[in-house]
Amino acid sequence: MKNKFLIMFYVYSISLCYSCVSAKNNPVKLIESKYPQIFEILDKIYRSNEKQYDWDKTVFVLNINKVNDDINLRITVVYKQDFRGSLRDRKDKVYGYFEFNKYPVLVFGDGASDLFSKTDKAMEFDWFRQLPPQKKASDNEIQEPPGIFEPEVWLYKFKNGKFEFSKKGYYDILD
Repeated sequence: MKNKFLIMFYVYSISLCYSCVSAKNNPVKLIESKYPQIFEILDKIYRSNEKQYDWDKTVFVLNINKVNDDINLRITVVYKQDFRGSLRDRKDKVYGYFEFNKYPVLVFGDGASDLFSKTDKAMEFDWFRQLPPQKKASDNEIQEPPGIFEPEVWLYKFKNGKFEFSKKGYYDILD
C-alpha cells in the first residue's frame, strides 16, 4: 500500500512539473521594419546608454500610436525582469518583435502596422510572461495602487516618411 502511494505521488509530481514546464506563452510574431531609420534611432539610444545597461539582460520597447495624421513613437530600454511586472493590467498587446544588434525589440501600439509588417515566423520568450491581473480587494480591504513604471523614454514623431525627435523624459511606456 505504501509503495502504491509513493508511485502515485511520484507520477503526480512528474506530471505537475511537466505541465508547469510545458506551459507556453503566446508566440510573438517576427516583424520587419518598413523604414530603416528605426535602426538608426535605436543605434543612437544604444550608443548614448552603452555603459548604463547590462545589455544582455535588456529589451527595447517601442510603443507606436496614431494621433490624427501623426504617428508617435515611445522608445525605452528596460531590464527583462522589470518589464514583466509592467505588463500587468495593461491594455496594450504586443504587435511583434525584431532584433537590433542581437537584442530583442518588442513593438506595441495601434500604429505599429504602419511602420512594420509581420512575417510567418514567431518566437516565445520565457521572460515575456504577463503576470496575472491584480487581485481585487474585498469590501474590508484597501485596494493596492497600480504599479508605476515610468522608465526613461525617447519620444519621436513620424510624419511624411520621416522621424523627428521630440523629447526625452520619464513616461509610462504602455497604456
